Amino acid sequence: MLNISSPTLLLDEVKCRRNISKMCKKAKQASVCFRPHFKTHQSIEIGSWFRAEGVHKITVSSLRMAHYFAEASWGNILIAFPVNPLETDGYEKLAEKCRLSTIVDQVESIRILAEQTASPIDCYLDIDTGYKRTGITWNDHETIGSYLKLIEKSKNLRFAGFYCHPGNTYNHIDEKDKLQIYAYTLDALAKLKNQYADFEPEILAGDTPGCSLLDTFGIVDTITPGNFVFYDLFQTSIGSCKESEIAVALACPVVGVYPHRNQMVIHGGSTHFSKERINVGNQNAFGKLVKLENDFWRSMEVDLYLTSISQEHGIIDLGEHNSGNFKVGDIVSILPVHSCLTTNLMRQYLTLDGRLIQRFNWFSNSC
Repeated sequence: MLNISSPTLLLDEVKCRRNISKMCKKAKQASVCFRPHFKTHQSIEIGSWFRAEGVHKITVSSLRMAHYFAEASWGNILIAFPVNPLETDGYEKLAEKCRLSTIVDQVESIRILAEQTASPIDCYLDIDTGYKRTGITWNDHETIGSYLKLIEKSKNLRFAGFYCHPGNTYNHIDEKDKLQIYAYTLDALAKLKNQYADFEPEILAGDTPGCSLLDTFGIVDTITPGNFVFYDLFQTSIGSCKESEIAVALACPVVGVYPHRNQMVIHGGSTHFSKERINVGNQNAFGKLVKLENDFWRSMEVDLYLTSISQEHGIIDLGEHNSGNFKVGDIVSILPVHSCLTTNLMRQYLTLDGRLIQRFNWFSNSC
């Protein structure tokens, strides 16, 4: 049995490797390049499982994370986050180590990057097809054209193509709605590729819902999903995966059982799970209990949810007949709503065979 005394992030390596292999196979069958986003697992060891499947290009979400993976000999890294002009020294140092790509959608960032770096950097224009987080509106050709001219004038920047994250799919449960978003996105990207064919742009796109749902990707050259490596309850709720494909669970000690209100309290709160939640029936759910066996977990006989959290506390509703099944000192395992955030909070994994796997630590990795 695993030796657990405090909130601990469990990793089912078998499921994780299976998720990686499945997405690699999908990309190969669709004849697209696979540049997975490493922001979910943030681990050199888990990254090596991608290498074993033939992956050699990766995506990350910060400059510091890029340096972390560059130190592990990843030689082709895309930072899928707007350029921060205050970190140009870090971009220069990184571009000296590997083939560096970044996304841009601000004229000031392009100018500062061009002026304050000397090593080659590939630039993808960040394109918005409806998500409205970052990016240039896909048919704003005046802005796109001006940015291309600015990049062309630079000695070290190179226009590489267009990047799009159609994250508005996360707001839709119905498969038909998601497919409509993808159809619109792929059509917009196709028009962009044709409009700027003389530049031979590479088209990058892909979120976990889309890459899990689709088998073909139209005009897209490279897919960049990340969450699929672990999946989570939210992805299950919108149809991206089955619950049995979720590869992480948070093991938490029971610190109180309250039969008079059919609840128990665990050591596991927002500092471990985050505040992400889904709706189950008429209640919020911050996680779902699973039963931990020797080397795997499985569904409970009755669905039980983490329904309330504060900083360290978590409250689980037990229903009328389950309080006798738990006692103080027990360890319960809970599937997270958002594995990216839970992973980021917990900082290391315990595999089901008892190995610790470290991950990127923002405070110990500098540029």
